[in-house]
Amino acid sequence: MIAAVQNLDFSIVNTLSTYTVTHTWASVLVYVCAEMLIAVPFLTLALMWFQPGRFTTYRPIRKAVVMTIMALTVALALKSLIAFLISRDRPFISHPDMLYLPFKVDSSSFPSGHTILAFTMAFSLLWSKFQRTGTTFLLIACIVAFARVAAGVHYPTDILGGIVVAFIATWFVFREASGVREYLPNK
Repeated sequence: MIAAVQNLDFSIVNTLSTYTVTHTWASVLVYVCAEMLIAVPFLTLALMWFQPGRFTTYRPIRKAVVMTIMALTVALALKSLIAFLISRDRPFISHPDMLYLPFKVDSSSFPSGHTILAFTMAFSLLWSKFQRTGTTFLLIACIVAFARVAAGVHYPTDILGGIVVAFIATWFVFREASGVREYLPNK
């Protein structure tokens, strides 16, 4: 069973990355989506903090931003713990003959850090009742996750692991931080 999943994992990443590398337009698009698109949610969070009136006047925007940062902190701590306990090489390290886009990355593949960041921000804003922004972040997170596989730097199971870590971290923060919320800004 595990061998079948690993074979499917590699088959998917190899097919996508080979297509990406052999088509210039796909290489550029995947590079932008895999490396640069993650900046959009972070810039939006900064805008939400410094100009909350642009988003809404009746919901606690800064509280949502603080909760998102708390969830990101927990998610990154979980990622570090998992990466320490489970060492999994990236696809292009395990399969040196595979085509991939050359990114500067560390050797640890599981779970995907970009996926964790993107999905944690999306889940946090959805649970903070910012449906439109959270749904947009969710779409961006899916694009980033797909692009990381298409670039050849993650297996699909790395992406699934990142989504699970993001969900658990966000759920934990929103469940356990109920006492902290009353002290957060109400703007």
